[in-house]
Order: sequence, then structure tokens, then C-alpha cells
Amino acid sequence: MATDLLFELKTLIDQEIPPYPSLHDVTSLLERFARAVKEGGSEIRREVNELEAYETIVKIWTLYCETGEFEVRDLSPEAEQVRLSTLEALYSITAGYPDLMDPRGFVMITQAIDTRVPEHTQMMALRVIRNICTKSEENRDILASFFEMIPPLVDILRQNSPSSEFIHEVFFPNLTCT
Repeated sequence: MATDLLFELKTLIDQEIPPYPSLHDVTSLLERFARAVKEGGSEIRREVNELEAYETIVKIWTLYCETGEFEVRDLSPEAEQVRLSTLEALYSITAGYPDLMDPRGFVMITQAIDTRVPEHTQMMALRVIRNICTKSEENRDILASFFEMIPPLVDILRQNSPSSEFIHEVFFPNLTCT
């Protein structure tokens, strides 16, 4: 099912002439794809990654979320939903595959921790960061040196008192509350 959804996503975004697919259509497919990959486990994750899922996700981000380096294109609820869904899809395919990341993926993460985006999107970006850094020294080095991510993360923590869920995600991701 995840591979079928990936092919649907590729077909949807490979249209070369307008009208481009609606945000709703793309978001719906991304959400279903992320869920199918998560439920399918490592075998499905490997399969969709061989079919260039990462390239598709980056292309969607570029088409719908990016205008320039480190800038958020549109802060409307519809654009926000496609941004969140794209990060969820990225999260689902990078579990166990941190080496998928390239500079385009790091730009996605940097844009997602922009203080103008909602907290739940920032939390998903932090989950992606955790996925890609847990088993990759290279990714940790890139995030630490290439992007100056600490100031935006500090700004996120300072702005409007983040929720307890956000604080839990940032500082205690492996702690489960009962």
C-alpha cells in the first residue's frame, strides 16, 4: 500500500503544467503514505526508499513550502498542513535510514523550526532531527556546524511559553508518562 501511495504522490506532483494538485490532495496522500510506512515497518521503509521516496518528499516541500533559503513560503492553515504532512512523511522514511538526508532535507528542517510556524510543526521537525541524528555522527555534525540551529530553537522555547508536550518532546523524548 505504501508503494502505491508513493506512486500516486509521484504522479500527482509530476504534472508539468498547471493546475498543480491542491494542497488538500497532496496533504491527504502524504498523511496516508506516512501512516502506511510507519505501519509497514522496516521492510516497507526500505522498499519506498529504494523507490526514491525521499526525492518525492523533497520535491513536494520545494513545490509547496519553500521560496528561498530558510524562509517559510505561506503561513496559511492549508500550507501549514502540507508542511506538517511532509515532515511526517520525512520522519516515517528516515527511521533507521538517517543517511537519506542531504542539504535539501536540512533546509526543510531549518525552515520548519522557524518561529513563525506552529508548535506542532516544530515538534515534528524535532522528531525528524532525533531520527536523523541518533545513528549518524555526520548528520549531528552538519546540524551543529552548517546550520546555526541553536538560536532558532532557543527562540522557540522563549516564545509564548511552549506547551508541556513540546517541552517533553524536546528534553525528554524517551520518557513515557503513565
